[in-house]
Amino acid sequence: MPPEEKKDDQTQQTQETQGTQETQQTLEAMRAELDEERKVRAAFETALADKDKRITELQAEGAALRAEQSNLVTQAAELTQVKEAHTKAVTKCLDMARALNPTIPGDVITGTTIDEIDASVAKAKSIAESVKKVLEAQAK
Repeated sequence: MPPEEKKDDQTQQTQETQGTQETQQTLEAMRAELDEERKVRAAFETALADKDKRITELQAEGAALRAEQSNLVTQAAELTQVKEAHTKAVTKCLDMARALNPTIPGDVITGTTIDEIDASVAKAKSIAESVKKVLEAQAK
């Protein structure tokens, strides 16, 4: 082989080697970029899955809170009915205590609870008994 052909052949091999190296560098850069994009995509998909999971959790919490609110509304209505029934029962008890003790003035027997009414009746009876004893003593 003549020296010029050898030189051309070497130049061609050098160019091919440089081209191959450039191609490999480009390929490595593209792989690195692709790997980075895959990592970003994986992070995005994880974040998206976490968001969907959190949405599901919040929807479940919302449903539970709505059910609890409904239950509280029902309980509040029941409590109102119980309070009304209690008030009626106390009023009837007061009326009954006054009716069963005709010798005691009605305005002396008072109370907003059954215990208060019972205490009022006991106090009124005690006062009436004391007055009766005083009057009997005066009469003798």
